[in-house]
Amino acid sequence: MTKQDLRQYGHIEKEIRQLEGMIRELNSRAYSPRIPHLTGMPGAASTASGSAQERIVTEMIEIRERYQQRILELMETRKRIERAIDGLQDPDQRMILRYHYISGYGWTKTAQLVHYSRKTVERKHGRALLALKDDAY
Repeated sequence: MTKQDLRQYGHIEKEIRQLEGMIRELNSRAYSPRIPHLTGMPGAASTASGSAQERIVTEMIEIRERYQQRILELMETRKRIERAIDGLQDPDQRMILRYHYISGYGWTKTAQLVHYSRKTVERKHGRALLALKDDAY
């Protein structure tokens, strides 16, 4: 586990929220009532590949499934990061990494929350990164 891996956490959270919003939007479009387009002319029978509406719904389902699959992948990466942090022996290191990478706090705020100087927090952070590097996550 590297610093780059840890930095992904915030981006993962944002992407999950974005994809969940996109799924909600797809669902609302799929289930919202449509006003039929009436021309007065009889409609043609559906072709072997289905009607245009059926194709659109099929595409929406495929898109939603891709989004859901991506969410699952992101959640797995998020769990891997959390397990790596949880595996640290030093509780101060765990708190520092959680505050900084999971909660997204800067170094000054993190130092205040753990009641250490910023320099001490940065030193403990460096040791935590070394411990994570030594372990295979």
